[in-house]
Amino acid sequence: MLQWIDSNLKNISLVNTSSNAEAAKFVQKEKMQHASQVKKLVRYIN
Repeated sequence: MLQWIDSNLKNISLVNTSSNAEAAKFVQKEKMQHASQVKKLVRYIN
């Protein structure tokens, strides 16, 4: 699970360095959703 999160974050940073503003916006949205999922996961683990 953590490995999956790690690889996704790497993919997100790759896309985020792209010059495409639309992609950056999409990635930002994905990051927000992802962050909330991680928080839920952490709460669940704890």
